[in-house]
Amino acid sequence: MNENTEYRLRILTWNVNHRTRKKAIPAVLTEGILSLNPDVIVLTEYVEGPDHSNLCNSLKGGGLAVQFHSQAGRHNQVFIASRFAATVGSLAPPTDLYHAVPNWLHVRLAGPLLDIFGMRVPCYKLAIQRRSYWDWFETAVQPLFPRPAVIIGDINCDPRSLTGHGPKHLKRLATAGWHLPEPTGDASYISYKGKHSRLDHALATPAVNVRSASYIDSANGFFFMGSGRGFLSDHAPLVLDIVLPKVELG
Repeated sequence: MNENTEYRLRILTWNVNHRTRKKAIPAVLTEGILSLNPDVIVLTEYVEGPDHSNLCNSLKGGGLAVQFHSQAGRHNQVFIASRFAATVGSLAPPTDLYHAVPNWLHVRLAGPLLDIFGMRVPCYKLAIQRRSYWDWFETAVQPLFPRPAVIIGDINCDPRSLTGHGPKHLKRLATAGWHLPEPTGDASYISYKGKHSRLDHALATPAVNVRSASYIDSANGFFFMGSGRGFLSDHAPLVLDIVLPKVELG
């Protein structure tokens, strides 16, 4: 970080594959996260369970002491931890969007001024549900455009696709000036049948300088994504390196 003019941040998002279950969180999962040196982490498809306090304490020990998670209960949730002071933001999906609320979390960093939105698009079965979600999303994020903001997580689609509601709305936002970085790496998800997909992405306003975006399937001796024993999830972490101008509060 340039102490005089800018902040350099590393944001990591990872779908940890709890699938609405209170699964055990092995210590190696936290160790793997910390080995990638993130400043902010966004865990999706997370469910608060008996190991939640252990996860929180381990992350605190690694410097990620400011922590939030979305609505509790037997739902997929979003968990965010940061090295910087932060508060919960106010932007949330409407309650009539099925399963959207616990899969969304708005946090506002107070050191570097940055709004972070951790998200996972629910696996809607009906086209009308997918359309309703993405119609809400495109409209809701428009007021963020003038300020530093990053929306990041599992969007359950590939923006490069020629069909689908998600790609259509994301392409419109990109045309309007939002950054939609193309992560390096082959894929962020592997199905139980071995099919690879690119489902985890970030969207940033023009005030955010995105230096790089990468899928990390393995690193530092940790195997983040794969099928079968020995792999921590069916998703790979997406790591986003950004630069923000240092703004004085006034």
